[in-house]
Parts: sequence; C-alpha cells; structure tokens
Amino acid sequence: MKRIILLTLLLLQLPSTAETAVESLLVRRQGDNVNIRVTVNNPGVTTQTGPVVVTLYARQDDTQEWTKITSWNNIAKIPKGYRVSRDYFDENNMTLKNLAAAGPFEVLAAVNAPGATTTVEKISRFDSETGH
Repeated sequence: MKRIILLTLLLLQLPSTAETAVESLLVRRQGDNVNIRVTVNNPGVTTQTGPVVVTLYARQDDTQEWTKITSWNNIAKIPKGYRVSRDYFDENNMTLKNLAAAGPFEVLAAVNAPGATTTVEKISRFDSETGH
C-alpha cells in the first residue's frame, strides 16, 4: 500500500506534457523578395519552456538537399494554448531568389523544444505561378 501511495505522489509531481506544433507555414513573394512566416503553437496542457528553436530550410524539390535559411532561438516559452510567429524578410537572400526564379520550391520549418522527443516539422510548397 505504501508503494502505491508513493508512486501516486511521484506521478502527481511529474510535469504534465507540453507540446509544440507548426500551426502554419506561409510563403509569400513580392517581386524578387520572398517572405516566410512560421507560426508555432502549444496545444499541450502546460507551458512549453524554451528555448524553443525554429529553423527554416528551402529546396527546389525533393530531389535536392535542404539548405538552411535561418534559425530563431529566442522563444523563451509558449504558454498552453498560445502561438508565436516569426517572419523571415531577407531581401538579399540569393538562395530564396534563385529558388523562386526557377519555379516552384519547398520550405521546411523544424521546431525543437526542451523535453521534446522529436523535431516537429512542416513543409510548404510555393508556386510562383499561383502565388501559393
């Protein structure tokens, strides 16, 4: 009986799981400039402590390797039910300019957070003809 009570008390003291999810990954183009907005949310039951790291990658298609575009590591926490967005506006990024000039391309957002057992990822495809 003492073991059951002790185990119950220990389980109650363990933190509830926090989570991160990539809610949206939007790619927009205006002229030669490409803007990427990634929104990360916490659908978990507790605050996700940081640093939460969001890294953006791009490539023409699935026959190529991903090229790192940028990384943010300044997200200190994401409270449960909240979201955080980051925008990438580098007007002089030749990688993105070249990809956009060559036609459709893909962007990947990867999110790592303390205590997470996996990296959360989302891929978005941008087609310059449709603008999506």
